[in-house]
Amino acid sequence: LRIAFLGPRGSFSHLAASGKFGASVTYEPVADIAGVFAEVEREHADFGVVPVENSTGGGIVETLDAFTDTHVKICAELLRRIHHNLLARVPLERVTRIYSKPEVFDQCRQWLLATGLHDRTVPVASTSRAAELAASEEGAAAIGSTLAGELYGLPVQLEHIEDNPNNITRFFVLGRTAARPTGDDKTALLFAVPHRAGALVDVLDVFRSEGINLTMITSRPSRRRNWEYYFFTIAEGHASDAPLARAIDGAAALCAHLAVLGSFPSVTEAY
Repeated sequence: LRIAFLGPRGSFSHLAASGKFGASVTYEPVADIAGVFAEVEREHADFGVVPVENSTGGGIVETLDAFTDTHVKICAELLRRIHHNLLARVPLERVTRIYSKPEVFDQCRQWLLATGLHDRTVPVASTSRAAELAASEEGAAAIGSTLAGELYGLPVQLEHIEDNPNNITRFFVLGRTAARPTGDDKTALLFAVPHRAGALVDVLDVFRSEGINLTMITSRPSRRRNWEYYFFTIAEGHASDAPLARAIDGAAALCAHLAVLGSFPSVTEAY
């Protein structure tokens, strides 16, 4: 199998992908989220792994936007605990600068303030790039995953320096076919409603009347017309389950557009 993921190597997407698929597959880092979708759609990869939502930072807009123009399906979800570690070849007291993503610095703000290192941070595009730079510069450190440390030969000086120990990111596994029902599933939907009063409420009422719980709903600009929005939602159940199938049909009749993005087994435990 060939697995595309949001790179570079050592990223948290790489960590999530390797946790799902193991060591006996080929991993292909891709520069951006849209590229992961394209690799799967063009059949250059069997599956793709992309982040979709963080428990503290919210939805990943690049992933949500990519679903507006694709034929790939969501076939699994992954919940990954995001632990940030100080990676360096020198002890903490000799660190002169720290590389990482701006979002990571935000998630480690209290630790940076407590250690007095908040004024030595240098933002870069990815935690893997941070590790690469720290490995090549004397006195430099990176904040990133243990996998990034292993790939670039950086010892872990301090573990779990994130402010929130329950920092979790949801990832989607992308494929070309939907997963079969398991009895405990979720279904992702993308829809747009006509521009009239009450249109969204009418659609949501269809799911309520069928007893369908919506666990997530968020809006994104359609990018086709100003002030026009798509709604991304996750419903409990498989698209082939009778109540959800009826709800989808009823909602589609009220929507300007509705697409089933995929059904997948529900995951509640992060690893």
